[in-house]
Amino acid sequence: MRERLRELDIRLTELADYLQISRPTLYKFIEYYENERYRPIEKSVLSLFRYIEDTPDIGKKNVMSFIIQNISNVTDGKNNDIIRTFTEYVKNPGVSKEKIIFINNVIKTSRMDELIQFFNKYFELMKKRSLTDDEQLQLNYFTRFKDQLIENETMLIQRSKTKRISKEDEYNENTEE
Repeated sequence: MRERLRELDIRLTELADYLQISRPTLYKFIEYYENERYRPIEKSVLSLFRYIEDTPDIGKKNVMSFIIQNISNVTDGKNNDIIRTFTEYVKNPGVSKEKIIFINNVIKTSRMDELIQFFNKYFELMKKRSLTDDEQLQLNYFTRFKDQLIENETMLIQRSKTKRISKEDEYNENTEE
């Protein structure tokens, strides 16, 4: 099972988080599974292991979808619709890895709740056909915020490239001597 998870590029710490169990518990379950001792393994985790082992040509997105659909503790019908929508979304091959990571981070923490409200307001304003003066000011604020984020990201990328080039030049100088 460990090898299969490695092939799928699923880290054990990440999987433990998704399953809402501790890492040591996950390690025990994997050990039990590899030694064909299935009884001590939680049924939901055992079903996941069997899915991973028995399903050829799956990827990390498929495993995440399986967890959301089959292991999630959410029973509310409205939330099930959201889960179904998300599951279908992540199965789409055109979905960026960054967006999935972002969604996963938002789901796993409450520290982003204020930003979530911020983005929800932005999306709400973007849907409107016409805006009041106050709404236009809010939208301008959102746009400036977005532009600042992009500018900061661009600066970080430039610094990273500059450092990398500098290190490569230093390495080349040292190897030439």
